[in-house]
Amino acid sequence: MSKTRKQPKSPLDHIPVAVAYARDQAGLTQAQLGELVGVSQGHISEIERGTRNAPPPLIRRLAYALNCPRVILERKREPETTPPADGRVQPVRHAERPDGQNDLPTLRSGTVGGAQ
Repeated sequence: MSKTRKQPKSPLDHIPVAVAYARDQAGLTQAQLGELVGVSQGHISEIERGTRNAPPPLIRRLAYALNCPRVILERKREPETTPPADGRVQPVRHAERPDGQNDLPTLRSGTVGGAQ
């Protein structure tokens, strides 16, 4: 009687092909890498196929064992906000007060706000 495995987290915290590539470049087998990071060969295989998520603590151990920067193995995050369609950056403006003055103090002769 086999258990059915639930689907991994989507999106994954890692890039499966990056883990496989880094392992190959390090000259390690899946079993050797698994032994170094404390998981089974099957676990490493599932991570490389993308059927199991590698959470951040495991990504750190993988990066250490593979002697590569953690950022290589991590999935790139999408920005939370999208830029305008024309690609321009919107200018940042300071708040205007009702009396027409701005909310930034003016520096004059070493004093703030023009006080003498």
